[in-house]
Amino acid sequence: MFAAFCEKFNIKFLRGNEILMLKALASGLFGAVVLNLVHETVRQFSDQAPHVDLLGQQAIAETYEYFGTEPPAKNELYAMALTGDLTSNAAYYSLAAAGGAKNAVLTGTILGAAAGIGAVYLPDKIGLRSRYAAKTPQRAAMTVAYYTLGGVAAGVAYSLIAEKDD
Repeated sequence: MFAAFCEKFNIKFLRGNEILMLKALASGLFGAVVLNLVHETVRQFSDQAPHVDLLGQQAIAETYEYFGTEPPAKNELYAMALTGDLTSNAAYYSLAAAGGAKNAVLTGTILGAAAGIGAVYLPDKIGLRSRYAAKTPQRAAMTVAYYTLGGVAAGVAYSLIAEKDD
């Protein structure tokens, strides 16, 4: 369908693998948006919800401090963390396309689960506060579930938009 769109409007700079790459990035962005929508929504209603946004803000603030610069104000810090989160997760979730359209959901699920497990166990190892993602077993499980859901969403999106191209 996307290839037909490009052809109809004479978009010639996108061909073959480039179209597949664009579809992979679009599906990765979809997974990242799903992850962030769930995260932002649930944390408004539950004290047990993960606060991965604070993890990102802490990482950015400490980077500024490391270089002897004052961190941005809270709103700007939040916007920077959200932008970084969407960008990095979109790139990461685009890897769901690596196994092709037929395996994209499985690949996305594995990628998402791995990201969630990393979000739970890595912060302490790199000097960040793990409590934002893993203060309680419930919060840790929610963190893994959110990231897994993002991976599944990316996989489903890729399998739907690329099935004819694979």
